[in-house]
Amino acid sequence: MGLVTQDLTPGLAKAFGVDEGPGALVSEVRPGSPAANAGIQPGDVVRMVDGRTVRGASDVRRLVGSLPLESKPSFQIDRASRRIEAFPEVSAAPVAEPAAPRTIHISRGPLADVEMANSPDGLGARVVVVAEGSVAAQAGLQPDDVIVALDQQPVTDVGQLLAILLKEHARALVTVVRNGHRLFVAADVQTQ
Repeated sequence: MGLVTQDLTPGLAKAFGVDEGPGALVSEVRPGSPAANAGIQPGDVVRMVDGRTVRGASDVRRLVGSLPLESKPSFQIDRASRRIEAFPEVSAAPVAEPAAPRTIHISRGPLADVEMANSPDGLGARVVVVAEGSVAAQAGLQPDDVIVALDQQPVTDVGQLLAILLKEHARALVTVVRNGHRLFVAADVQTQ
């Protein structure tokens, strides 16, 4: 279907302006995929698939996996404060790949105690080390994540990431690529 989801945490629900409740956050939609063609976007929250409640990302995979190929199930989606419906076609989805060096230590803000390096493919800033107990670690950031956007501003390298972080941040919505899939991470200094 070309759709990747992750569990909806209270922090992510707040960052995207949606109700917490059951659902799965769409973290990636592959261009030209059935999900993209149906109008589904990153940041959407899937609440139901074919009339069945979605409690988390594993429900989306399970429900879609149980549908016949070429069927068009209804997806009930929350996008900010609107509820929409989409009908992507069930089909086989392609696979992606990961990323790898001089490191820079971030010393303050929501990404404090994280060491970063430029991604070798020039598409983001790669996380090298996340200090145990840091805000970023508590938010779920992991080594080898590649940060491709911060607060929905594109990040192509560590320098660009640092420029965005220079604006005083207490929290950040981080878009990462992990194992070839996009995910959102909400890092908030106030939750530490």
